[in-house]
Amino acid sequence: MWFPNRISLGVLILLAAGFSLLQAAAQEKNADQRFGYLSVTTVQAASKPQDPGSFASGVVVRFYDEETHRDSLVLTDEHGTALLPLHEGFYCAAAYGTDGLQLQLDSHNKEKASRCIHVAANQTAEFSLTLAHGVKYSNTVPALGVR
Repeated sequence: MWFPNRISLGVLILLAAGFSLLQAAAQEKNADQRFGYLSVTTVQAASKPQDPGSFASGVVVRFYDEETHRDSLVLTDEHGTALLPLHEGFYCAAAYGTDGLQLQLDSHNKEKASRCIHVAANQTAEFSLTLAHGVKYSNTVPALGVR
């Protein structure tokens, strides 16, 4: 008779341990967060390398962390700028039109190192992406409309 009771006790211990792990995970999701901030600028390269580029508005910039598989999107405003809070970590970026098509970057942004940045908690860093000269892209967002 002692055998079934020992199994029952083992099952209860496993259930209690599983419940504790689930509860700890739920508390972690509701815990305070540590954010850093990126001041993002998108620019379109000029036809001549020595000329200044122009701010590129309506660019969707995707920041992604290859280790944690986190990603975040931001849409630049009419001045080609945005402010984005991100969890602490190392992120790389890609640029898209509002239609979701990936945009070609200027030659100095083709190397991965120029498209990546470390985001530290409670700090703001500057980050810019330069689109290749002549790249055409969709930069309009569908109107909300009244329903």
